[in-house]
Amino acid sequence: MAKKRRIVKIRAPDLISKLPDHVIHYILSFLPTIDAVRMSLLSRRWRRMWYSIPALKFDDYQIKEELFFNFVEQCMKHHQMGMQVNTTSVITRFELRISRCRVDSSQVDRWLSFVAQPHLKELDVKMHALCSWSESPHCLPQVALTLTSLTILNLDYMKLEDCSHVNLPCLKSMSLTSSLKFLHIDGGWERIQVEAINLESLVYIGYGEPPCDFDLASCKQLTHLSMTGAYFDCDGGFENIISGFPLLESLTVKGYDLVDIRHQYLKVLVLEKYSELSEVKCEISIDAPNLVSFGYNVMINCYKLL
Repeated sequence: MAKKRRIVKIRAPDLISKLPDHVIHYILSFLPTIDAVRMSLLSRRWRRMWYSIPALKFDDYQIKEELFFNFVEQCMKHHQMGMQVNTTSVITRFELRISRCRVDSSQVDRWLSFVAQPHLKELDVKMHALCSWSESPHCLPQVALTLTSLTILNLDYMKLEDCSHVNLPCLKSMSLTSSLKFLHIDGGWERIQVEAINLESLVYIGYGEPPCDFDLASCKQLTHLSMTGAYFDCDGGFENIISGFPLLESLTVKGYDLVDIRHQYLKVLVLEKYSELSEVKCEISIDAPNLVSFGYNVMINCYKLL
């Protein structure tokens, strides 16, 4: 009588479960939150691991419209539970994309207020759908404008109502797409990107070096520009910026180094040079055929009106 062969199945070791928590969090932080939740099925240990990931990313194109808001609500609740269990858990990045769903403003306020915590570094909110459902864009909660840890701020169709108490000392990159008409920026920046097609007035106050990378290409309606302490690291940098403003009428430049001014429709020009030595002179070239007012507080050795 032949002996039956015994088949022994060797179970492969669960290497995923052996990864340290911070490595798992790092991996999941690159995924949209819906995919991070799905990844929890890979391992028993991962089932609640997504509660503590530092990044939350929601896009209504990735979830059925009727399920999207309930999904976000549940994720917020579970994340809050995870933060209560693990006190070291923080949110460092929050992304929200709403392009087709009608939004309850109270819900959005609740989400933004929850993620606006002291460790948040990146805030990216795009709400195109509100254009067709509301008379005006959604107003960004004031708490989001006082996050001292924030380094990146991207807003699309968001209303900024009270900007008198903005405190973002660590901000390095800002992108605004809205109906903004007047913008005042104060502080040292590495990059400024403003996508505001209705912007009429921009006031920038910087601290000189290091140079700031300006991206204002979409601001075609700009009529007033004032730049204090702005530093440009290459020849023609400032000229390239103002040449993109066909309606520019008033320009004020205050800094340690003045630049040549060339603009066809410029009417008002004010120049001021900062220097510890009052006798320091400079040479500038001005090409503004429609200029009607020229003010300066600087020892000018030679200026050319072309």
